[in-house]
Amino acid sequence: SLIRAFQPDILIYRPLPTAPLLHHLACTLATEDGVPLLLWFMDDWPERLRATSPAEAEAIERDLRRLAQRASGCFAISASMASAFHERYGGPPYQVAHNGVRPEDWSFPRIPRSENDPILLRYSGALAPDMSLASMISLAQAVSKLAASGKPVQLEIRTQKTWLRQYAHKFRSLPGVSIGSASGSQADYRRWIASADIGIIAYNFDDETIRYTRYSFANKLPELMAAGSAVLAIGP
Repeated sequence: SLIRAFQPDILIYRPLPTAPLLHHLACTLATEDGVPLLLWFMDDWPERLRATSPAEAEAIERDLRRLAQRASGCFAISASMASAFHERYGGPPYQVAHNGVRPEDWSFPRIPRSENDPILLRYSGALAPDMSLASMISLAQAVSKLAASGKPVQLEIRTQKTWLRQYAHKFRSLPGVSIGSASGSQADYRRWIASADIGIIAYNFDDETIRYTRYSFANKLPELMAAGSAVLAIGP
């Protein structure tokens, strides 16, 4: 009733399988109320859902096809997703929309480094088992072996508290590797990333991760490019 009283000009809906009430609300507003609709897809969770719950996946995909046909516009996070999802769901041509950055937010003065300073790798993001955990463990083990052999290299990881509680123990015993909470302001985060020698993007190599992220575009990539450091990408 609050939404109807507000009379929105447009509804931007990013479908997710974990919010059935939100999905029902979006379908109701778009179909019964006729609110103009934009759809925005970021990962191939429908295909992942199909592997675990085919009946639920088919029901949601019927909704997505109906919404796509109703939509005024559709967004996807990569060109490959735009092509694949347009073929899958129909609707208007899909536009590509990555995460955005303002380059002026990343214009930090460079801190002089000496030859004796260690090479500093930094990763900020999730440690989800179906996205990045295994590859980050592999990277941490590689850095740890280099550090233990006397090579001047360090890996710093910042992640959300939920991933810290579950997986911090896999990193904290490794020489040359540290892990902490991704707290602080946006300015602090940008300064932290921009002062790294190498920023990290990581995806796992298992079938489940590939199924989920095969059309994805790393949210951190525009930020790492704006930061101006080298970027190490790990993944299939």
